[in-house]
Amino acid sequence: MSGQSEEGCSVCDERELVANMRQVADVTKRCAIFLDLQATLGGPGLGDVREFGFYPFAFEAVRLINVSGLLAIVVTNQRRSRRGMFSCEEYEACMSEIEGQLRRRGAYFDAFYCRPHEDADGCDWKKPRPSLIERAAREFNIDVQRSYVVGDMGSADMVLTAAVGAKRSWC
Repeated sequence: MSGQSEEGCSVCDERELVANMRQVADVTKRCAIFLDLQATLGGPGLGDVREFGFYPFAFEAVRLINVSGLLAIVVTNQRRSRRGMFSCEEYEACMSEIEGQLRRRGAYFDAFYCRPHEDADGCDWKKPRPSLIERAAREFNIDVQRSYVVGDMGSADMVLTAAVGAKRSWC
């Protein structure tokens, strides 16, 4: 019989193989903790990342995420950059300093996803829209439904969590 395996139909065998591959792909997807930066991991820089300082617990919290095998990914709105209150270069320098503080304490962020636009720009990247997390999910092969959003009690983080179908945790 041409096109058939000894055990059965080649089409059925191929479908089973594809189904098994999809299961393996689902299992190999990574999980992440999506972290709001300001008012979650530190303050007082609630409106401006240049004033950000870590809360005492934050270093150990991020380190524990790192050793757990989960990804530690920051998702943040930084509209003051767009308003001209600080430049992209200043933002990058602040993020570099924040990363340095973490590294000196044995922790790190796997990625930062920032939205520097004004509301009036009509950009789809502003939290609570899901674009920042969707981009991270594509780039890191993340299973968002098995991942968490950790944020303050602000409505943007709550709405974002629901929009992407992630688990939630509020500070």
